[in-house]
Amino acid sequence: MSLPEIPGATIAQRYIIGNFIAENDAPSTCGLDIFLATRDLLSEDEASNQRHLTDWWNNHTYLHNKNSGRPIDKPAERLAFGLDGTLKARAALRAHYGDETYAVRRDAWGCSDATLKPGNDPEGVSAKVLAKADAIVKRDDADKTNPFNPANKIADRAAEIGVYILKHGSKAAQEQCKRFSVDIAGRPVVYKRA
Repeated sequence: MSLPEIPGATIAQRYIIGNFIAENDAPSTCGLDIFLATRDLLSEDEASNQRHLTDWWNNHTYLHNKNSGRPIDKPAERLAFGLDGTLKARAALRAHYGDETYAVRRDAWGCSDATLKPGNDPEGVSAKVLAKADAIVKRDDADKTNPFNPANKIADRAAEIGVYILKHGSKAAQEQCKRFSVDIAGRPVVYKRA
């Protein structure tokens, strides 16, 4: 364990605070805040130190990991750290959360203050998953007008298939037939086992 850099703190105080941060999975950036709140209270008595540190910890529930009493603002985080993140949204989120929680959430998204590179939602889906979902929806929307799709109820299917073959060619029609398991007339193909 590395000792947190706390200006004005003794080695013993840095050691006590560093252990407390590690035990409670607290952000390492809160070491100075703990020191400023408890610098006159920390002593060689472990029980007393634990009591003072626990009191400070209980008053700062927003620093607790997932069981925080403070709700996470997912829409604001998506605006700040998502694909369309802006500096203005990040500044608003920092003002809303405070520096400590902002740093924890920024790190959870895998972002940096140095760049506007988007991160991945730690509790949700990534940009790649959303892009794949959009591609599936677009493909399904295109299938709604495909005359070879058996789910498509076109009044005059034969005429629509003829237009498709003239427009795209017989090779494309064969690929569509294979894709939807239909014959060239759009009838379902049932394969019999020998």
